[in-house]
Amino acid sequence: MTAVLAPSFEVSELAPNHPAVRAFRARQSRPAYLRLVPKAPESPAVAVRPVLSWDAVALRVGIFILAALVMVFLGMVLGLGLSPDYVPTDFMQHTVVPGDTLWDIAAANVASAPTDEVLADMMDANALDAGSVLKTGQTLLVPVY
Repeated sequence: MTAVLAPSFEVSELAPNHPAVRAFRARQSRPAYLRLVPKAPESPAVAVRPVLSWDAVALRVGIFILAALVMVFLGMVLGLGLSPDYVPTDFMQHTVVPGDTLWDIAAANVASAPTDEVLADMMDANALDAGSVLKTGQTLLVPVY
């Protein structure tokens, strides 16, 4: 903390339009019965809530609706990337034996994903379509999730 020493002077020594002289005169010219007092705290029983105009209410409702629409849009956009599609991390080989079907192979080898998703990924990985016939001894790639 620093202190500044100001030279002592008489107000009469200063020019009549000097700021210190004007402030001194303003203090002297103030009537004695006027004095500054701190504002009294308002009691809660007397406090009046301001009434909002219809324009202010409409603006607040409009901002709320706009914010809700933005959140819904962002949720939809971000939700596309978070869809529950199961992506295989690796593939294992399965040799077809008599009586095997694609559905049975998909259901037996992967329990962590829906069978229809596994079946679709297995058909894509092996270039099979709905009309494909499995042959005994054929090697299939089964996705691992």
